[in-house]
Amino acid sequence: MTPFAASYSLNGVVFAARDALRDEAKRVFDRPVDFSVRNAFGYTRARFNGDMTARISIRDRQLA
Repeated sequence: MTPFAASYSLNGVVFAARDALRDEAKRVFDRPVDFSVRNAFGYTRARFNGDMTARISIRDRQLA
């Protein structure tokens, strides 16, 4: 597998996981505000220049 194909696949998994977390937040929270559903989950994409690491992070507070 080429590095481009591997990073493309890994990024697809990260985006799908982020969307699943958003859906779960909508289901779990009683009255979710826009931040808790849309902006609470950040991600770092994998790059095909050698860094094959992708991360999902949860932001602890809303940025002003």
